Amino acid sequence: MKPTSKRRDDLNHAPAQTRSPLASNHLCHEAQSTKETERPPLPVGSRKHADKNLMQLDREYEALDDAEGIIASALEQAKEEERSLRLALSRASETPKERLLRQARERDEEAAARLGAALMASSESESCSSDGEVGKA
Repeated sequence: MKPTSKRRDDLNHAPAQTRSPLASNHLCHEAQSTKETERPPLPVGSRKHADKNLMQLDREYEALDDAEGIIASALEQAKEEERSLRLALSRASETPKERLLRQARERDEEAAARLGAALMASSESESCSSDGEVGKA
């Protein structure tokens, strides 16, 4: 059920500490929509009950958000642990020849990465110096 514009006005005049993030978000969306027909304001008891419900929903939302963060962190940790276990298993089952080939490949990849980084740094410094020379001419 959509709150009436009169109730939204009540929320606008509520102190910032009592106004919920959900209510504030709703007010932003309402400012973009067209005016509804005005209804009489709710009795004070109903408004208090609605405010209480909004605050409860906010607390539940924050708890769910916290739980989602904890679950996401645990999932990342489990994925990292799985990668480590798979790597340990593959290295435990490789032959000495395979180990030497892997180590050589890793050294080559590291050298290629360092060379690429050096080329990028060199390219950036050359472009900076050529820009300076063009400005001097």
